[in-house]
Amino acid sequence: MAKSLEKAELDFLATYSALLDTLEDGFSSVAYFYREGFEESGDRLLLQMLESVMPYSPENMTMAHIVSERGEYQKGLKQFYQTTAEAGKVLETKNRHEKITYLSTVLLPVFQRWKLLVDGLLHQKED
Repeated sequence: MAKSLEKAELDFLATYSALLDTLEDGFSSVAYFYREGFEESGDRLLLQMLESVMPYSPENMTMAHIVSERGEYQKGLKQFYQTTAEAGKVLETKNRHEKITYLSTVLLPVFQRWKLLVDGLLHQKED
């Protein structure tokens, strides 16, 4: 059974969750840019968004500690960061239509699952 989170860990997660909320809004803008033919703007915004979460990767000691006893969270964290790393490669090699497809069928579902896990962890009571 995973131990309950300390106040500092909860504060850390609250900050991270706020960043994820911002990203959620940003994905809508990226999709809009791609749909309207502003591919360069969409690429630039998406790269900035993905770079903003990199400090919270599985290598971050606080994040690693928070998920250390929570297998589902470890898996979700790893999957989200692998997918964000792949997204950069997609931007380099795919056309606008393929980017929209990748965003909606790969990146967004992984992001949304991870965001739900983070929000659940942030709002859970004693284990």
